[in-house]
Amino acid sequence: MARPRPDDFIYGAKEVQQLIVDAAAIRDAGAHGVVYGVLSRDGTIDDEAVTSIEQLCSGIDTVFHRAFDSTPDPREALDTLVSCGLTRVLTSGHAVTAAGGVAALATLNAQAARQIQILPGGGIRAHNVAEIVRRTGVTQIHARGTEPGVIAGIRAALQEANG
Repeated sequence: MARPRPDDFIYGAKEVQQLIVDAAAIRDAGAHGVVYGVLSRDGTIDDEAVTSIEQLCSGIDTVFHRAFDSTPDPREALDTLVSCGLTRVLTSGHAVTAAGGVAALATLNAQAARQIQILPGGGIRAHNVAEIVRRTGVTQIHARGTEPGVIAGIRAALQEANG
């Protein structure tokens, strides 16, 4: 993940330049993709910075991280990311957790129409993953595997849900 500093995702010119340098370093190190996010002062997607990074990272996957959930209009933000050419967007559907944003995730997934992949994330665990996938129609999820057995539990829940 390329991120010039913690806190918000509204970066000054030097921070955007650092983000671009870091994305290039990630690409040059042989990574299959880069995760990043950058917003304009009004909270919308900074399409100029995103386009620069997308051009630089042509040929590898690009994921806009949960800075997306800070945008004022998720449908407009998704359209911007599609026009910039990103591979996917990590989002909880503008909610605290993906389970809480499941309706918005379903709407975003329908809007994406395979032009960009919606990657639900935020609080996805074995007990809710099948329901999130079923209700949103997504084909992938993001889960933090820091607790013992989380990934195995998610795998088992998805296998059970898919018959």
